[in-house]
Amino acid sequence: MAHALFSSNKDGKTASTSDGKTASTSDGKTASTSDGKTAREVDEGSSSSDEDEFSRQQTHHENGDPPIITGIYEEASTKERKKKTCAGPTIGKVVVRMIKKNEGNRIPVVVFLEMRAFCGTNASCVANEFGVQIRRICPTEGFAHSWNDVDSTVKEAIMQAIRDKFQITDEDIAEDSELIEVVSDEKAYKIYKDWKYAMRKHYVQMKEEGLDAFAHPYPGVTNAGWRYLIDNIFDDEKFEKRRIAGAKNRKQLTYQHALGSRSMPSQLTIEAGPNKEWPEFSEIWRRTHTSSKTGTWVSPICDEIYANLERVRDEGITSGNPLTGEELSRIVLKPNKRHIKGFGTGPRPSSYSSKSDAKRLAQEQQIQELRRRD
Repeated sequence: MAHALFSSNKDGKTASTSDGKTASTSDGKTASTSDGKTAREVDEGSSSSDEDEFSRQQTHHENGDPPIITGIYEEASTKERKKKTCAGPTIGKVVVRMIKKNEGNRIPVVVFLEMRAFCGTNASCVANEFGVQIRRICPTEGFAHSWNDVDSTVKEAIMQAIRDKFQITDEDIAEDSELIEVVSDEKAYKIYKDWKYAMRKHYVQMKEEGLDAFAHPYPGVTNAGWRYLIDNIFDDEKFEKRRIAGAKNRKQLTYQHALGSRSMPSQLTIEAGPNKEWPEFSEIWRRTHTSSKTGTWVSPICDEIYANLERVRDEGITSGNPLTGEELSRIVLKPNKRHIKGFGTGPRPSSYSSKSDAKRLAQEQQIQELRRRD
């Protein structure tokens, strides 16, 4: 049985992104950035089979039928993920094998507006590829403190490398969607930050072990780049303040979901399937916070939360006012102004908005309407 996950604000529009870069409608058809630019240029390297498939899906959608998004719900691709036999960052070999198995075609990934994230079985693969390309292309000599400070040409090179391997589409089967641009940018921001954290952790570990940190660079970093990081990044006062704040926030987290490397939006969309038959929120909570092997809760507090979710849900049904997943989250898990607790960091609360949302929304609606007429 399908359930309503999220609430709508009064005008039926939902704004998104923590930094106010996007705005979107509740029907999943729009999203826009503050500067109105698109990230994707024409992918001249696409194979004819990619173009034929894209054309077939687009025609299918224009005829009024639901879009055909193949290869995002099947678990077959996970068979290509072999267990790593050594420590270290991902280098992208799994993606190469998956493309080869897919007859040289790009790997399909979809972005759903409700989740504001990469969805389906291949979501983890595209996230890993972001890490591969960021570590490969971003310079460590002259390293930028934040992804927001990385040169735009470097960002575009990374995005093109991603598009060469993945066919990322929204629900309209469009690859140049502003929603995709924003979701990609937010994913890159997080991965870049995690990379910097991992490198500094390695640096601190070398010092604690009494080793010469300069002589033991992080894997994949040149000696010159490593020296720049030590001299200019790791001991910077601004970096230290952010690191302390981040460590404090992590200590406040008393439990984690049981999905491992797979994100919450990815798992939810796999379970919901192409018809978006979302499970009820308390059931989502149970599935994502219990061990798949033993069925035990990852933390005793998760069991207490589950009981409260069921109680509040039943009270709403009894009173004739059934609650959405977002409403249950807000009552039991407490509200968060930037995301809906229990659904990962992608979905935004219906109350979230920014000052320029209305203008961006109108612009994107015009773009979507022109696209459908062409």
